[in-house]
Amino acid sequence: MSEFSHTVKSPQSSQHSWVTWALAALVIVLLAVTFAIARTHSPDAEFGGADSNAVTALEEQGVKPWFQPIFEPGSAELESGLFAAQAAFGGAVLGWAVGRLQSRTAIRRLQENKHSALEDVAAGDGD
Repeated sequence: MSEFSHTVKSPQSSQHSWVTWALAALVIVLLAVTFAIARTHSPDAEFGGADSNAVTALEEQGVKPWFQPIFEPGSAELESGLFAAQAAFGGAVLGWAVGRLQSRTAIRRLQENKHSALEDVAAGDGD
């Protein structure tokens, strides 16, 4: 019989599942509360980044930029799209890396289990 033919769900794994869902719900609630509070303080405000605020403050003081951008998107929508593509690419790379590390750990565990099973058979304990 194969190692993977049966699975036993431990109480610990169901506890981890509950904790994961609770943390995800907490993050969603915190985000909703944050946006609700921000909306009540300034309902007509646009989302502006810290970069644009910093640039405005520096230009008011007469500071000149050291470098010029190589590429400036034609519109805010294009800029947002490029930023989203960059985030998606970064997420894909991160997901690949985490999956690779997880599979490496799983393979290592399988090899250790196989090695210990072979030692048991060699010692005459297996049957």
